[in-house]
Parts: sequence; structure tokens; C-alpha cells
Amino acid sequence: AKPFVLDLINFLTKDTNNNFLNEFSNQIMELGSVTLGLPSSINSTLRKIDQGDIKLRVRSVESNRILQRLSMIQMATFWGSFISSLLICTTLLFINNYLNIALVVMVITLILLCILVNLFYRINRLDKRF
Repeated sequence: AKPFVLDLINFLTKDTNNNFLNEFSNQIMELGSVTLGLPSSINSTLRKIDQGDIKLRVRSVESNRILQRLSMIQMATFWGSFISSLLICTTLLFINNYLNIALVVMVITLILLCILVNLFYRINRLDKRF
């Protein structure tokens, strides 16, 4: 029984060394084929990007912050011009002795002015956060 075990161990060690060399050579051949094929795959990917087949999506925290800030500034501009026109209307109503209507419009203007100030605080907090 001992010679059989020795023959089996010798066979397995020879086979293991041989398998190791075969596996190593296979991986070297695969690496060579991938390396040679890499420039063509890069070229095909770049060609697809140029043709518009592949769309890249890039998101940046900085660009998101800037877009959010621009949106808030646009809202502030709208509210500012609306409040200015309401103040002009209030002044004209007050001059023409429509005091009750002028008072109602003034209260609406003050409420909208509070919204505008709150929006400016949000813009400042957004700038400080990033």
C-alpha cells in the first residue's frame, strides 16, 4: 500500500506543478489578448460617445448648489418685483384716499415681504452649508 500512496503523491505533485504552469501561461495569454484588444475597445467606446449612443451623466455637488442658489435668486427677484408693484399700488391708493383698500394691500405686501426675507435667509444658509 505504501508504494501506491507514494505514486499517488508524486502524480498529484507533478500534476499540480503542471496545472500551475498551464494556468499561469493561460492567464498571460489572456492578458496579452486583452491588452491588444484594449485600444480598439477604447476607440469604439469613444466613437459611441461621439455619436451620442452613450450618454454620460455627471453630477457635482457644487453645480447642484449653484443651480439651487440661482433658482432661489430667481424666485427672490420675482417676489421683489411683485412686492415693489404692490407698494406702488398701495401708495397710489393712499394718495387717492382709498385708505381701507390701501391698508389691505399693505398687509398683503408685508406678508409677502416676510416670505422674501425668509428666502434670503435660506439663500444665506445654503451658502454657509457648502
